[in-house]
Amino acid sequence: MAGLYPEVCQIVAKSDIKDIHDLKGRKVSIGDEGNGTELNAVQILSAYGMSETDIDADHLSFGASVAVLATLVTGDRISADDVFVITKLLFENKDNIAAICEEGNDLDLESAVNSIPIPLHAGAEKFYFGK
Repeated sequence: MAGLYPEVCQIVAKSDIKDIHDLKGRKVSIGDEGNGTELNAVQILSAYGMSETDIDADHLSFGASVAVLATLVTGDRISADDVFVITKLLFENKDNIAAICEEGNDLDLESAVNSIPIPLHAGAEKFYFGK
């Protein structure tokens, strides 16, 4: 439906780590338990054919970092009308969201459309492009 806000994603390693596969069996901080950073770490490991069981996962806070865009996703079982309304409400209430969650300040119509690597739901497409 929309790219939402940048999420911190970090890979910092000792000089002997040259590839994600070099992390196997090593102690790796994957972020706070249950947050987006942990999910991103699991997704990155999965992209390389690995899982948390391949590393000695640790949950530490981060210093330096890079970010990826958090993305709100839905399937085609949700009607185009419902997705249109949800997407519209998301952006109409950006200030309210930002008041309770600072990431709400990062909601942006352009990046919501241009930064996601999957096709838009028909309802989201209708909201963004009137189609």
